[in-house]
Amino acid sequence: APTTVAETTTTVAPSTTIDDAALLAQAETAYLEAFDVTKEIIRDPTNPTNEDLLAKHFTGPNLTLNQEALELTIDGNFVARENASNPSFATVVESAEFVEGEAEFARLTVCEFNSDRIFEVGTAPNGGDTLRRDDPVSILITIRMEFVDGTWKSRSGTRGEEIRDEVERCSDAS
Repeated sequence: APTTVAETTTTVAPSTTIDDAALLAQAETAYLEAFDVTKEIIRDPTNPTNEDLLAKHFTGPNLTLNQEALELTIDGNFVARENASNPSFATVVESAEFVEGEAEFARLTVCEFNSDRIFEVGTAPNGGDTLRRDDPVSILITIRMEFVDGTWKSRSGTRGEEIRDEVERCSDAS
């Protein structure tokens, strides 16, 4: 007896691509996450996951600079402590844009306010920690982000204006 086979149709959804605005928003978010990572590692410099955190968020010159800063922090027996009354933060002041002719790069301008206090561990006369730096600074930086293996990473930056003052000046820059 003849057998009837039902015909099947498979519908494939059209592929979607992330639009440019979403990619640039991801670059901005990735920068802000990288900034937070720099705070985490200097507040806990001996954390065994620090190298992996750096590699996840940085590439190129910024990876090298952050690895060197971590080594100096460890070698100097330093630790950062958050200034809870005036916390560090970063904010985007000029939105990310693709670098012309280089779709894997984006550029954005940020303002970083760094108020963490730096201590040398165990060097005070009573065995406590000695305050080594307590000078908050607001810095404008143009950051170059690179899209590497599906992830934005902080690659390099150019420092602009720097203001050393207890009052954060990032709101003045926006």
